[in-house]
Amino acid sequence: MTYLWVCCLAPRLSRQEIDPDYVPLSESDSTFGGRMTNKSDEQAGVPETMEAPGVELEITVAKPNVLAHGGVKRSVQLTAHLYERKEVEMAFQTAALQGKMDEGLYWLMELCESGWVKEAWDQLWLAYYDFYAAHNPHFEGELMELMNSELSQRKYPDLKASIPLLHGASALIGRQRSPGAWLLRQGVLTQAGGQGTLGSGQGTSGSGQGTLEKRVDAEALVDRLLLGPVEAAKGLATLLNSAGPNPNPDHLWSVFQPSYEELVSRAEGELNGACNAWGRAGESPLPIMCALLLMLHLEEQKWVTTGGDSMLDLSPIIPDREQVKSVLALARRARKSDPTDRLIWWRQLPIPSCIGCFSLPRSQLNEELIDVLQEGKWLELTAGCPAWERAIQRCGGLRGGRGKVVFGGDGHARFERCWKPDLDEIPHKTLALGAPEIPVGKKIRWLWKHCWTVRPKPDLWCQLLAE
Repeated sequence: MTYLWVCCLAPRLSRQEIDPDYVPLSESDSTFGGRMTNKSDEQAGVPETMEAPGVELEITVAKPNVLAHGGVKRSVQLTAHLYERKEVEMAFQTAALQGKMDEGLYWLMELCESGWVKEAWDQLWLAYYDFYAAHNPHFEGELMELMNSELSQRKYPDLKASIPLLHGASALIGRQRSPGAWLLRQGVLTQAGGQGTLGSGQGTSGSGQGTLEKRVDAEALVDRLLLGPVEAAKGLATLLNSAGPNPNPDHLWSVFQPSYEELVSRAEGELNGACNAWGRAGESPLPIMCALLLMLHLEEQKWVTTGGDSMLDLSPIIPDREQVKSVLALARRARKSDPTDRLIWWRQLPIPSCIGCFSLPRSQLNEELIDVLQEGKWLELTAGCPAWERAIQRCGGLRGGRGKVVFGGDGHARFERCWKPDLDEIPHKTLALGAPEIPVGKKIRWLWKHCWTVRPKPDLWCQLLAE
């Protein structure tokens, strides 16, 4: 098996590409993606800004690890513009799979405007490993450079903090991709529920003999992983179960490390060094291991049909400046609007109804999400959203049990004036964009509907999505 590593041929993003002046927040842009229109500021009659005066507050919110092997179950959590957070994340993953860059930027920006900038990066990394990494291994370095840039270190609500993220996403989404790593990860999660555990204490470090046993086990496991997707899913599920329930990322990596290193050692040429660098970014090894396994098999066409002459996408890495400008301009305009117009301004895209094949928090509600919004019961569901927590604290409010908010003095009046939208004044079709009916479906149908012409061989891959 011969590999051609062309990292040196892929043009890198210059620092100018992520300079804040490079993406001006134009007041004249009134469309997003060149097709979704808004009324002008003059027509809306909005003031220069509706941000309430006050000191900056540090909001610390516990962050679920979206790259963890089993995911994190959570209750309904509304975003800054009253979408449901999990549904926003799945809308982004759908856009990434489809290669719809403009929609992907919109959903990432929704997370950023909610205060989840780091979590937006997590979603981009997950899409990279699930769909793009095997064809674009050199892109990992580009994303790392953008994520570690000076702009990315700025804190919410600084709008410029999202610029590197948007540049990375606009350059990535739409490149050559395949769903094999995602399919393998789904198969692993299905298998992990029923696998027995292997004592991770076997071959523990502390003696030369223990280290040797651990290495031999890793070699045997990698041999199994390379047999095909079904055996790979079973082998990776064994590793997951050996880590125990709810392992933290560091412990999970320690369990996967021997097998990961063995896999990397089997990659030939300079591809070996590229794979070895992947571990720097992910908080969980599972998506990375799945992408690595897919890449090791791509050239020989064992698992997927790429439909092209090369497994690697060698096209230039160029961010879409106009799309980045458009989504930033939309966010800036929404920020300047009063609370009700802010929602009308921002809500441009619907949550895709095809994501019902995934576990969604809305199933925990006793009524439809659209009814929760229309009946004014939504504020409790914003608990944990940094944007809403910041607004509530600025108005002197405190969270109580079950997300209830209590204000002191004139805090409630300030909150309603500066932050709370009047949903009765918002058209039903605008509210419905964030709360459509989502029928229950199957993951294989979601994949086929939103996959391009390149598809895995059904006889192998459908077995990974046994439901």
